[in-house]
This record gives sequence, structure tokens and C-alpha cells, in this order.
Amino acid sequence: MLSAKNASLLAGIFQQTALVLIIRYSKTKTHTGSDGDDDNTPSYLNSVAVASAEVFKLCLAFVLEFITTRKSHQSENGASTRKGDGGGIVAHVQKTIKPMLICNDRESIKLIVPALLYLIQNNLLFVALANLSVGMYQVTNQGKLLTTALLSRIMLKKQLSGGQYVSIALLGFGVAFIHLSEHWSKAESTRPDVEEGQNQILGLIAVLICCVTSSFSGVYFEFVLKKSPTQLSVHCRNFHLASWSLILAIIHILSHDLEQVKQYGVFHGFDILVVLVVIMQGV
Repeated sequence: MLSAKNASLLAGIFQQTALVLIIRYSKTKTHTGSDGDDDNTPSYLNSVAVASAEVFKLCLAFVLEFITTRKSHQSENGASTRKGDGGGIVAHVQKTIKPMLICNDRESIKLIVPALLYLIQNNLLFVALANLSVGMYQVTNQGKLLTTALLSRIMLKKQLSGGQYVSIALLGFGVAFIHLSEHWSKAESTRPDVEEGQNQILGLIAVLICCVTSSFSGVYFEFVLKKSPTQLSVHCRNFHLASWSLILAIIHILSHDLEQVKQYGVFHGFDILVVLVVIMQGV
């Protein structure tokens, strides 16, 4: 039987793989109108999808915090709490949401940095997958393991063994070799490997920036949690992080995509695939 650690690892692998495949398909599929002809309406806005994912994260963080603290409260007070009326639930909702709404303390303000980096990363994810094949993206994205290890060593003072240094070096060489072999195969082939409208250079730049921002934001978030004098749960901190990200995402929509929103609407292009993208990105 799978342990909780292995089950979490498999769930994470499934979530990341499914997210990449769904985004790739949703950005490259042909849009058709109700008459069956190609629709000239542009695809859904990346910025709106990212903002929607942050709203989902807010809801998920609150639900997880409510369930966790509710179980803890019940175990401390015995079965009498379980027989309480709805007023107890309402009181617990108020008790749960109160620390989540306090985003003006110094520790919460520090989360603006990873919130901005996550926003950049999530938007560039769409750019990368619109310009790269799934395989090339997945290989290049493994570079974040290298940057995460190095940043953890620098910022968190984590000790790395000799085997881990060798693994990091092999990973770097492996990613470089894949890109070189891809370049050589394209140079020898007469068949164009790039789909129409794709820009591989742009896609590679986007995924490399994703690696750096993902690594730094994750390590910085862990750094803030470890150094924080305020005893708040991870779910509460995730709520604060998603709150800042949502604010920044809304600013991005208003400054970058306002004209398109006015012309086509906020949720134009949304379908079941895009909803799945939002859920997968918010988990």
C-alpha cells in the first residue's frame, strides 16, 4: 500500500503532467464558431485564467484551514463539539477567517515578492507551452531542480551531499544535451519542426525564466515561514500569498488586457478545458 508521502508525490506528478497537457491543447486547438467555421474570436486570456486560479487557491486554502482547525478543535474538546448546532460552525468560520484577513503584518507583506514571482511564472507558463512542444517544455522545466538546489544552499543554508552535487551537474548536462540534439536534428532535417505561429526562442526564454522564478519564490516562501515569529498555519500563509497574487493579477489584467476584456468580455474563450486549467493550476 502506498504511503502518504508516495501518494502525494504521485498526485503532484499527475497534476503537473495534466496541467501541461491541458494548457498545451487549450492554446493550440482550433476555435470554431456555432456554424462550424473557424472563429476569429481570440483564445482565452492567460491573465484571466491566472487570476481565476488565484481565486480557486483562496477558496481551497480556506476550506483546508477550516477542516484542519475543526478536526483539531474537536479532538481537543471531545465528542460534545460534534453534536453542536450550526452556530458552532458559524463561530468556527469566523474564527478561521479572522487571521486570514490580516494581511498587513510584516510577514504577510513579505509575501508580495513570491506572489509577484508566481504571477510572472504562471503567465509565462502559457507563453512557453504555446511555443514549445510538451516534451521540450518538460525537459527544460527540469532545470528548476538545479536552480532550487542552488538557491536552497545559498538562502536556507541547506547542506548538499557529494552525490547531490553530481546529480545537479548531470541534470544540467542532460538538459543542455537535449537542446543541442534538438538543434542538430532540426539542422539536418528538411521538414519544419516548428508549428505555424510558434516561436521556440520565445518559448525557451519563457520556460527558463519560469525555472528561476519558481525556484526563488518557493525557497523564499519557505524562508519566510521558517523565520516568521508569527505562528500561522501553512494554509493561512497560502491564503495571504494567493491574496497578493490575485491583487497583482487584477492589476495585470487592467493594465495589459483591458481593451480585449471590453471587446470580448472577461471570460471569453472559457470552456471545460480552461476550467480544468484553472483547477489544476490552483491545486
